[in-house]
Amino acid sequence: MAQKLIEGFSQYDPDLHLVSEEAFLLEASTSVQMIVAALRLLIDKNHTDGISEKYLMLHYLRDVLGQEEVTIQTVALQKAEEVLPEEFTKHREELLQLPLYLLAERLWRIFSLGNIQGEDVYVLTFFDELQNHLRSAGAPDIQTFLEAWDEKLWKKAVPNSSVAGIRILTIHKAKGLEFHTVFLPFSDWKIEDDQRTDVLWCETDTKPYNELGALPISIYPKDVRTSVFAPAYEEEHLERRVDALNTLYVAFTRAKANLFVWGKTEKNTVGELIYNSLKNDNNDTDADCFTYEVGSPLTEKEKEDEKENRLALEHRMKDAVEVKVITRNPMLYFLPSNQSQDYLQQQLTTDDGQQTTNIKLSQREVGKRMHEVLSRISDVNQLEEVLAQARQEGLIGEGDDWEAITKRIKEGFQEPLVASWFKSDNTIYNECSIASIDKETGLPCILRPDRVVMKDDVITVIDYKFGHPSRHYYNQVKDYMSLMTRMYPEH
Repeated sequence: MAQKLIEGFSQYDPDLHLVSEEAFLLEASTSVQMIVAALRLLIDKNHTDGISEKYLMLHYLRDVLGQEEVTIQTVALQKAEEVLPEEFTKHREELLQLPLYLLAERLWRIFSLGNIQGEDVYVLTFFDELQNHLRSAGAPDIQTFLEAWDEKLWKKAVPNSSVAGIRILTIHKAKGLEFHTVFLPFSDWKIEDDQRTDVLWCETDTKPYNELGALPISIYPKDVRTSVFAPAYEEEHLERRVDALNTLYVAFTRAKANLFVWGKTEKNTVGELIYNSLKNDNNDTDADCFTYEVGSPLTEKEKEDEKENRLALEHRMKDAVEVKVITRNPMLYFLPSNQSQDYLQQQLTTDDGQQTTNIKLSQREVGKRMHEVLSRISDVNQLEEVLAQARQEGLIGEGDDWEAITKRIKEGFQEPLVASWFKSDNTIYNECSIASIDKETGLPCILRPDRVVMKDDVITVIDYKFGHPSRHYYNQVKDYMSLMTRMYPEH
């Protein structure tokens, strides 16, 4: 119905802009869809995603460059390299090295999406959702984000007041909202209407039916009203009448200034109910079209002028502030990436004024980062993937630190015993809290071994240590093992 209204008004009054609920979703934005399509192409190494490629080409030519005559048939005969910016087509590998948020921003600039008018609010909402995804996702890579987009992010809504036009929405979705002017073009829904497919689940105290429990009874036949199920039937009809009246109440109480209602006087509809309620107040009941008016329409400007005169306000805030996105080349990034360390490397100087070339992490910091990397590995085959991800996030920097950390981890995995702790067929518990009693104080305490590996009848307790050997470390693991023995005496 919404689509038919939009098509009808676009034909008879194209200057009147109608928007449905779908217009408030992120997927309705060309700019956002172009960013998503570009992300899909970046990871499409086999060039199989022709749909995303042609979509990007079509809207880049039509919406960014203003070539309105371009059609899908036109771009079907062209190559992406002939149409899309060189910064995208010839630098894909460099783009893939960027953190996801920075990559999305770069794509927005590369494709000059700021040239598409009226989409700033969608773009800002998209970047908010992208940031939320990066905070919550375990793996902030492009593929994971695209899966989240296909599953739920596409239907995220922008702030409703930011989209100009006459909104089309159901009465149910309008509940709790207010609007300056409301149009109800179809006030003719049934107050009660039995359908052949309607089924009423009901019980009765009448024998022998009371022994059968709840029964599915068709409420369409007339004789149901005289059966033992008549009370349940009447209760159902009463609830339907109440629901219909509640819907009418919601529809009639959404308008702040103007309410326009159209309907038919068909039997058992709200249109008939409205007509019967108002006809005695209007003498023109014999006309083909019954009209009832109270007051006169109030425009938004008249309402504002009235408010200004009444309150004598010299300054007032508008309900919605127009947002314009302006981009400038950033002077400094503060993002979860290697750029923070690159910046420090450039700025760090020695006492004699000479600039250093490396930032050396302390032994303690190296241990903490190795600990984080190891906690992310479930299977030894994930080693390279986890290291690459840690490098992209800036968890492991460049230069000596990167080489030292990766070397130590890889050397450790060369040991068969160590590698056996990182197998997918193991049951693994990473940093799980265990309630215990402190042996010295007798008070409750929490123990948290770094990794517990269970396979068959063997339990292995692992606690990562990267400093000098210590008797304290040995006793700590011994306590963990003693606790495991009490928890799993059969192992």
